[in-house]
Amino acid sequence: MTARHLLPAIAAAALLLTAPAASSQDLRMATSFAVESLDPISDGFWMQEFGVGEMLMQFREDGGFYPWLLSDLRLDGETRWVLTLREGIRFHNGNRLDAEAVHAAIAHQLDHSAGARGSFPDDARFTVTGEYELTFETDAPFPALPALLADETVFLIYDVAAVDASGSDDGALAAAGIYTGPYRIDTLDADTLTLSRFDQYWQGMPALEEVSVHFISDTNARLLAVQNDEIDIALFMPIAVVPVIEATPGLHFSADTPSANSYSTFLNLREPPFDDPRVRRAFALAIDYDSIAKDIFSGLFQPATSFYASLYRFAVDNLATDTERAAQLLDEAGWLMGPDGVRYRDGQPLRLSILYNPGVSDLVALTTGLQAQLHPHGFVVEPRGVPDTYAAYGEPGWNAGVHNQSSGGNGVPELFLRRHFTPDGDRNYGGYDNPEITELANRLSTTTGEAERHQLLERIQTIMIEEDVGFLILVDSRLGVVSNDRYASYRPGFYFFNLDWQTQPD
Repeated sequence: MTARHLLPAIAAAALLLTAPAASSQDLRMATSFAVESLDPISDGFWMQEFGVGEMLMQFREDGGFYPWLLSDLRLDGETRWVLTLREGIRFHNGNRLDAEAVHAAIAHQLDHSAGARGSFPDDARFTVTGEYELTFETDAPFPALPALLADETVFLIYDVAAVDASGSDDGALAAAGIYTGPYRIDTLDADTLTLSRFDQYWQGMPALEEVSVHFISDTNARLLAVQNDEIDIALFMPIAVVPVIEATPGLHFSADTPSANSYSTFLNLREPPFDDPRVRRAFALAIDYDSIAKDIFSGLFQPATSFYASLYRFAVDNLATDTERAAQLLDEAGWLMGPDGVRYRDGQPLRLSILYNPGVSDLVALTTGLQAQLHPHGFVVEPRGVPDTYAAYGEPGWNAGVHNQSSGGNGVPELFLRRHFTPDGDRNYGGYDNPEITELANRLSTTTGEAERHQLLERIQTIMIEEDVGFLILVDSRLGVVSNDRYASYRPGFYFFNLDWQTQPD
């Protein structure tokens, strides 16, 4: 989506009737992604993003982990962690959050979530050791625990007894009050999630009375909704709208600080041409990362320089463009340039099917940009829009997919490596299998010393960028939003924290 395409839509908005202004105690948000159910296992990760659910720890923009529902997390020896809960916290249904309730939530996730189960070694043990205390023990050191307790896909805390009593019915789950955040669920339908203030919230009285989250996949429609005062804040807005916003009174664009967010791509090693490591390396070398940041994203994003986002101190700047070397590698792999500017091998063109979600306009621009960049190097890029890129990874016929995916594992990168790049990883979408990466990921999983961890990570980045490519960061991204005058000062929260108890109009 470009500014040129958005201008007619903005002009047309002036012809539409303006909706009544919202109450000063309300917030209306729009997102491009739908919350499809209230099942805490399959869709619970949305809850912390909109102020409903909470976790034991919180990942913040400095790359550190901080207690959230916990008051303290400490390492007692090499293999034992002590978790101390804050006292006085209650679920929305009034039930007390104590060590037994947290232990039940952890056990429920480990029993029902493949992501949670796959993140821990088989010998991991959580034990209730006090009314507000749990311990976690493993046979070997396990430095990843703080990150796992801050991961929205692993341990969101909810009232298991209330979930079991509600079954799979969304209405029953909404009424069950299973979370602890500042806002509780009222309703969920195909178009909207509605929330209301939880007056007994443990940090204080939430600033807003009601919140509605509207599912609007089309970028133009979200923008028009803000323009027409139907929405206060539109999330996941592309950089291309900035010139339009600057020229339109009453609209404001903002982005979070550079963080762990990245637009990136997984490569499919199971199918040609990326079953050949030379082609994967050539693909990485042919991309102009500076141009992606400068030209596609107007200089508001940072160019990718590493396997990891620049936020992390362990990031090594070894990602670069080298089109001559890319051409040499493609020649060596038998992909020769034809008279039509396309490379061929055995009569077949060097064709890439790249998946993307058309509901995220930045990904539309990024995929189109890759198509233009790679064409002079003999690649035929065929963008393929799908509603769920990750679901499409389970099907044949794709070579790469672009999305907002960080490689840093919330500051503990072995989590990402083990799940995505080891043979038994539950998210190994591309069939990556490099024995040295598997060994290094396993060593990293039990290494606590910073210097030794950085040494292992340096070797991992050398392999993943220079030897055996399976994933690339394309640009260090920032979350963009468009807001109205009531929320002109709103800034997107780090790590998708879109709403907290203090969010309010200016």
